[in-house]
Order: sequence, then C-alpha cells, then structure tokens
Amino acid sequence: MADHTLTLGVDGSGVSRSIKVENTQVGIAVLDAEPVADSTTDFEVGFKLDVSAVKSFYLNSSQDILLETNAIDATGGNAISLLADIPYVWHVNAYDSFLLTLDVTVLYFTNASGATATIDCVALYDASP
Repeated sequence: MADHTLTLGVDGSGVSRSIKVENTQVGIAVLDAEPVADSTTDFEVGFKLDVSAVKSFYLNSSQDILLETNAIDATGGNAISLLADIPYVWHVNAYDSFLLTLDVTVLYFTNASGATATIDCVALYDASP
C-alpha cells in the first residue's frame, strides 16, 4: 500500500488555511528527480499509467518544459506545458478533470529553458483488476 498526501492551502490577506487530501492505494508510478538537460527535444522517459485508475497525481518541473505523452507530437496522448515550480496537482475528488485523458505508455520532454530541468511525478492508482 502507498499513502499519498496532497497539501493544498492559502496564506495571505489575513487568511491562512491548509487542507490535506489523503489517499491510499496499491499502485504507484514515480519519477524522482528525473533530469532533462537544456536544449533537449523529445527526451524519452519510460512511464506507464492507466489514467482511468489514477486516484492522486503530482507533477512538477523545476523549469518551463513541454511534456508529451505516447508520441513526440502527442498523437494518441496529451501535451502539457509545465511552468517552473508550478506543480500540476489532481486527485479523484477534484473539481476539474484529469489532464491526462489517454493511457500513458511513454513520456517525452522538451526543455528550452536555459537550464537543466528536474522532473518529479507521483501517481497513485488503483491496481486492482
């Protein structure tokens, strides 16, 4: 079993709140400090994910970067432009839809930021048949 806690909050203008969204599941897919060198186009990283089973998802890049899934032009997948240190966070009870709409077989990163990007991703999913 894997535990995943997303901490969401606000602190400013006299308001300070922090909410923890917790989930426990069997399956976990992780990229831990995956480096993507500057001036890299379509850097391939092995990562498989059944998006219909995802319960909690965190994705962050230390630099502005383009993520494409499944193909270098996102054919049969999705494309997400990540801003430096602005994480994409989603959980099963979120008000919005999960940005990854098609199962992931591989990730491709393009980095033209001027510096090496560090990618972190944690996907918690229901691994039951």
